[in-house]
Amino acid sequence: NTQAKLLRVLQENEFYRVGGTTPQKFNVRIISATNKNLADEIKANNFREDLYFRLNVIPVLVPALRDHKQDIEALTKHFLRTYSERNGKKIKRLTTDAMQPLLGYHWPGNIRELKNIMERLAIMIKNEEIDRPDVESVLGVSSAVPLTKDKALTSPELPLKAQLANFEKQILQHTLEKFHGNVSHMAIALQSDRANLHKKLVKLGLK
Repeated sequence: NTQAKLLRVLQENEFYRVGGTTPQKFNVRIISATNKNLADEIKANNFREDLYFRLNVIPVLVPALRDHKQDIEALTKHFLRTYSERNGKKIKRLTTDAMQPLLGYHWPGNIRELKNIMERLAIMIKNEEIDRPDVESVLGVSSAVPLTKDKALTSPELPLKAQLANFEKQILQHTLEKFHGNVSHMAIALQSDRANLHKKLVKLGLK
């Protein structure tokens, strides 16, 4: 019902105030955003196709962080500086080797996840220089290996506990992407408690 009302407002460029009887004209520019696949939402009858076409006049597609990894180095420097200053710490820097796991990581949480990781490093690492083991400790032991949807992250050199942790993180990442970040839908699919699942995602830096 709300979508139908919004469509009418956008088409007519007028609305009624609550309790009002006189239409109010307006002249605005609408900018809308979503993290859902609207084509799928239309097929599922969750989103009106006519409203989609009314809004989708000039689409601006924001690529995922993994699709513009050339920006990661500049972003990490910016976030480290910001969070170091905010928390009263000396400004830290990443070694060249420390950048490798960041460049190889899949970044399902995009910029938000990168900010989360940089804030953690700015607060937790005492040295002014952040090295590769520091980055891997907050990303998880599998950080140096690019995550894929086709193979499990196992290694005979890792203890069983670490391999199980890798596999669990991979499952959560893939499920998070599948449900476009909707933790409630993830919890239903994985038959898991939503609150505990959300805590685990935060702990792993996925949310």
